[in-house]
Amino acid sequence: MISRFFSKSKPIHSIIIIVLICLVFFYVRSQYILEHLLTLEALKQLGVLLVAVFSVFVLDFIIGKNSLTQKNSYTILIYGLFIALVPNSLSNTSILLANVFILFALRRLISLHSKLSIKKKFFDATFWIAMASLCYFWAILFFALIPVALLYYSQNDIKNWMVPFVTLIGVAIIVVAFNILVYDNFLSDLLITPSISFDFSNYNAIAFIVAFTMIFTILMWTLVFYIKLIREVKGKLKPSYVLIGTSVLVALAIIIVSPLKIGSEFLFLFAPLAIIMTNYLERISDLRFKEVLLALLMITPIVVLLL
Repeated sequence: MISRFFSKSKPIHSIIIIVLICLVFFYVRSQYILEHLLTLEALKQLGVLLVAVFSVFVLDFIIGKNSLTQKNSYTILIYGLFIALVPNSLSNTSILLANVFILFALRRLISLHSKLSIKKKFFDATFWIAMASLCYFWAILFFALIPVALLYYSQNDIKNWMVPFVTLIGVAIIVVAFNILVYDNFLSDLLITPSISFDFSNYNAIAFIVAFTMIFTILMWTLVFYIKLIREVKGKLKPSYVLIGTSVLVALAIIIVSPLKIGSEFLFLFAPLAIIMTNYLERISDLRFKEVLLALLMITPIVVLLL
């Protein structure tokens, strides 16, 4: 029943996911919002909520425009359920912004299969990853997507390889100019000392253990399937599938090195993993297994919230 309901793309599905994200957002930030209910900070929190909701529409646009999945709502459903599994994924405003910028970059890189405006798309993708890195330093690891895309689409065109470097120089100039105008400072705000932590003790809480066990079980199960799928896919969509798989690996690297392990760092993983899991669900012939899997995904967030 669940799989049939979401097997077609309908506006009601987007509304359900938006309501879910709103509930999770207010659950995570309720105390802070109530303390600043009649202040300007409440409006800022509303803006942050709109960013979280907007990411759903960006993800839906990416999969719809580039035929990464069939015409259904599984991807945004799974994305919303992953957020509900790890409510703290909405706790960090900088990561929320960075995640949307990464989705923008992924959209431009995946659309390279059309082979139109290649230089412009590489420029846009590099720019958005740079913006994400300014919001959250470790988003810089997503620059790994650029050479992967270049290898598929521009092996012999040196001009396309130069575009990311030119873009980064341009972003650096803009940031320096901004610092001089606003802070009357040239370098100190640009000298970011990245911190790394391999202390995973925060994940020892029961709620985290349940959520992460669910996520990583799905990840390992579907990733094996996805690797086989990449080998089978031919034509212009194969690089897109490789980029999604690479995004998952980059997101895992960010989770490992993230200095503050509070759950917010998992947000980068949810969109590409939702796409991979959707591809898996679309190819499951056993309807009852599909129903059980989706029902389990829906029940686990409730268990996590109770814990």
